[in-house]
Amino acid sequence: MVVFSLGLLLLVPLMIASIKANEFANDMSRATLFAQEKLEVLKFASVLVSGSDVVGGMTRTWTVENVSTNLKKLTVTVNWQDVGNRPHHIQTITYEVG
Repeated sequence: MVVFSLGLLLLVPLMIASIKANEFANDMSRATLFAQEKLEVLKFASVLVSGSDVVGGMTRTWTVENVSTNLKKLTVTVNWQDVGNRPHHIQTITYEVG
């Protein structure tokens, strides 16, 4: 019984690490989805302008840069803080002709 209890106690840190990793993976998936969603909106917009908004507790900013007369660089960055208040971000970039 003592060995079994000790074994369970040793598994607790692994369970906590697993929960934190799952939370981070969930946040990364949500951030990626928010970034992709904005890129799709920008790609089909008639007028491209930079801006920002807050979605699901994450700050999403996007910039539109003229690379040449008919080529634009679209950059979307999503920033958030995890439950430990550590900052994280992802960035997606695509180019749009037109």
